[in-house]
Amino acid sequence: MLSRLVGAANRADIRCLVALEEENAALKDKIERQQEKLHELTMERDASLRQLSAQVALSAQVAELSRGQASAPDTSETNLEAEIEALAARDERLARFTRAGRKPPSNARSTSSATRQTLSQRLDDMIAMLNVVQAECNALEQALG
Repeated sequence: MLSRLVGAANRADIRCLVALEEENAALKDKIERQQEKLHELTMERDASLRQLSAQVALSAQVAELSRGQASAPDTSETNLEAEIEALAARDERLARFTRAGRKPPSNARSTSSATRQTLSQRLDDMIAMLNVVQAECNALEQALG
């Protein structure tokens, strides 16, 4: 009689263990699916953050450029192209004088000095604008990160 009771208890324990193992496997599957979903959502969120960050940076650059163009309209591309052409023409004139063994006129030298000063000033302005844009980008990255 005692052996039957012990056998019945063992069978009940085995049934309970099998049920617990099945429940454990089901929970593991559920956790795995949840982790995959969480990973997908994290990737989507990171992609949207990158996209928003790029849009904010682009908007900041556009705003800065529009402010820069409003304050300094002579930095347009056509003006720069005209200056490049003028510099090329000046260089050609100086080269002709040099090939002929003559001294270039004094106004050509003063023009090159003025042009050099203008270009140097523009370079300084562009570097300052670049530094402002970089500072804004860093601030945005810190705010978003």
